[in-house]
Amino acid sequence: MKRSSEQGFTLVELLVSMVLLGVVGSVVVSAIVTGMQSARTTTARTMAIHELEVALQRVGRELRAADPLYVSENGAYGTQIGAEVVRNGQVQVISFAVVEEDGQQFLVQDTAIGDIADIESGVVELTTLPRRTLVTAVDNGSDPVFTYFDDYGDPIVCTPPTPGPSEACDLAYSDAYKIGLRLERTLSDQSPVRAETYITVRNMRYRSG
Repeated sequence: MKRSSEQGFTLVELLVSMVLLGVVGSVVVSAIVTGMQSARTTTARTMAIHELEVALQRVGRELRAADPLYVSENGAYGTQIGAEVVRNGQVQVISFAVVEEDGQQFLVQDTAIGDIADIESGVVELTTLPRRTLVTAVDNGSDPVFTYFDDYGDPIVCTPPTPGPSEACDLAYSDAYKIGLRLERTLSDQSPVRAETYITVRNMRYRSG
């Protein structure tokens, strides 16, 4: 009888092929997973930086037009600031503050608006708008979010004689020529992102002196 020239794979050859396919497959899968993790990390970082930049622009826009500039009523000058802005026939009283909820800190904006005509006629009635969250997971540590500078660019440093509100410090900080804004946000499994800017207060007619 004539033996066929075609032969199948032996068991050893099949086992070797399966092992090689498994090794190659694991390498490919590992590369894909690493790439996806890297893409997620990059996306999260990009979104966080964008969030900080948008917050800086929004806060800067309002503080530049402050007329007058408000500071914290409870001595929290580094985490609270406000502005009165006249825009489009309305008076807007805007405040920015770092608040804590569920163990996490947020930079929020509160706004109340009223018509100039009503206010000038003696009717002081402001409508409070819903609170807006500008930045999540703020983590400045011991560094203030807001810092204050005088006309010469020197930091304004005022230490109240007693803890809490101080009229002298309120006056010193509200008379600032420039405001520094620094934000740091934590990210999971990577280094935090930071953004910083300096804002010159344009409307100065309420400044003392």
